[in-house]
Amino acid sequence: MAEKIQAVMIFEILGKPPEYINETLSGIIEKMGGEKGVSITSKKIHEPKPVENSEVFTSFAEVEAEVEGLQRLMTILFAYMPAHIEILAPSELRLKNFDFCASCNDILAKLHNYDGVAKTMLYERNNLLNQLNQLKQIVHPHVEAIIPEEKISKSKKSTKKKKR
Repeated sequence: MAEKIQAVMIFEILGKPPEYINETLSGIIEKMGGEKGVSITSKKIHEPKPVENSEVFTSFAEVEAEVEGLQRLMTILFAYMPAHIEILAPSELRLKNFDFCASCNDILAKLHNYDGVAKTMLYERNNLLNQLNQLKQIVHPHVEAIIPEEKISKSKKSTKKKKR
């Protein structure tokens, strides 16, 4: 059986209305507590405060949890992405090679997924800009392109380089 880890996690959220922020934080905590190998031992959701010069609010929750093993903790961290974590116990962690490799592969999978999403969004953005430029030339042929073609081309080249 995996060694239990006690940790305090801070979850932050930004949005509106303030009631939605509290509901969302509560939902995150409840969902995390329902995960296999996770037990919430205490939680405190702070009241939302308005963000200066903005229409949105911010709040945070402090959650203390007991998690079965480092692999489960890493899974929770990537699934719920707290802003901060402090491990309270144990003071030292023993790590098996297999568990460490599994955690590393989880990190790599998440990074590859984010990279794919970013590249897809950049590709779609460039296509939309090309379509807008073509439409602009049809509607207003004497007006300059919204984004010069060479900037779109440079962006495409940098995307191709990163894929290698």
